[in-house]
Amino acid sequence: MRVAKSFVAGLLAAAAFVAVMLPGMHVAYADDTTGLAFDSVTIEEAESHTQVADLMAGEVPALKAGVTYALDVSYKVPSGRQFSPTYLNVRLGDGIYVTGLPGATFTEGDISNTSFSKLLKTPTGTGTSPYGYPEAGSEKSRNGDLKYMTKNGLVRVDTKSEIRFRIDDAYENQDASQVISDAIKVSLSTDETSEVDAHSYAINPADELKYGFWVDQATEVISKGGTTGTIEASNSGSGASLTEVGSKTTVQLIYPKDVELVGLEETALYKTNGTVVSTVEDGDNKVVTIEWDEPGSYSGGLTFKPHLKVASDSARPNGSSFDVTLKNFKKTIWNDVPNADRTSGTQSATMKVTVIDGAVPEKITTHALVDYAPNWALKKYDTYNTRLGAYLIKNELASPTLPKTLEMTIDEGNTAIVRGVTIPYKEGMAYGAISWTASDGTSGTADPSILKKSDVSALITNTALGLDINTSITSIKVDLGPIPGGYDGIRPMQDILTPGIPPTSM
Repeated sequence: MRVAKSFVAGLLAAAAFVAVMLPGMHVAYADDTTGLAFDSVTIEEAESHTQVADLMAGEVPALKAGVTYALDVSYKVPSGRQFSPTYLNVRLGDGIYVTGLPGATFTEGDISNTSFSKLLKTPTGTGTSPYGYPEAGSEKSRNGDLKYMTKNGLVRVDTKSEIRFRIDDAYENQDASQVISDAIKVSLSTDETSEVDAHSYAINPADELKYGFWVDQATEVISKGGTTGTIEASNSGSGASLTEVGSKTTVQLIYPKDVELVGLEETALYKTNGTVVSTVEDGDNKVVTIEWDEPGSYSGGLTFKPHLKVASDSARPNGSSFDVTLKNFKKTIWNDVPNADRTSGTQSATMKVTVIDGAVPEKITTHALVDYAPNWALKKYDTYNTRLGAYLIKNELASPTLPKTLEMTIDEGNTAIVRGVTIPYKEGMAYGAISWTASDGTSGTADPSILKKSDVSALITNTALGLDINTSITSIKVDLGPIPGGYDGIRPMQDILTPGIPPTSM
């Protein structure tokens, strides 16, 4: 009996202990994520479904701008969690932007999809790119974090060509082996545990983005003692990029050593002359390296205007010419490792300068153009306006010409109604009275105030001369005065020039 009493007392004591402890106890259970893991993470070309890389096998995908890719993931949900919330987390970083998502929507909330029930976080940018790039709300701003809730009851999830993306070439340098680390991150999570089976992957933007050159103005004529002002070349071919603030943009200029470099002006981005950092003589030429301070920008190629002066007592023969060449352009790329940047490679741009002398130097280039229409003989009866011809001129020198008079006879065969005639125009030109004749036998003079001025031409219309709209202008004569230095009425009309018929000089 004594033993039994002791046993009962022990039970009562234990019960009392439990009764005292239970009200204040909090029992914590570990969140068991065992078995919640990725089976596969791959990248494929979205259209052909050709696999590009198996990321889990350590492959680094070589990706090209302009191609749409898909991030395909497969993961297992353990049976003990199939009715508890699990999530897929994806981060697509700088250099990538999203073009398509599961459920075909970027709007957070419930979605219709076989694998996911909700989009909990939509890509709105990483916030790490400089200079306000990419512009908020733009397609290229759709990078950063994605989060999806797994559909209830699933024990396996497979996405196929649903998470689509492209490479943003603003981040690319010229090296086809460039690597951007941690560009793609994936993980799984539960309400209690984040970063389950987390992985981070690099990508290889495989484009070789180099700058070329495009000659905007290939030739110029200057007199001895003059300075070039119209020859011009621009970068082409590489597109816009993010640059590194505080870096230097450089290019080399090659010109004869008996010519003086006044400056190399950049007119597209920096809008100033560059700084000469080195000069090397190479035979009869100078090779000058010129640089600009890079403030940091999202920008494309540059435009260069070489300003070179020929001495007034130069021994160069009248009518001789020399070449001016740009090469070895280099521009930085933001966050570029290992600083391959973008260059012009072996590309170059060559312009030609012609030197003339004389007491009153003058050089004018002209281009006559006739538009041949299949129904030319019926143009008189057309009810719409069309261009029938043009006579274009250019003052090759920086100095004005001697005063010029323009006289033209138009439509001698009376096969069209000429309602308008254009003559050269540049601000500051002072015209004399306009003499004219018309198809109805009338003639007269008109004040230059009737001219409609625009760009490089001024228009004379038949109605401004007091004629009926269907009465043709048959001749025009007008004193143009001096043609201003650098006036170019040919270049703006390049699209209409007849192939194979070059301009002529006089």
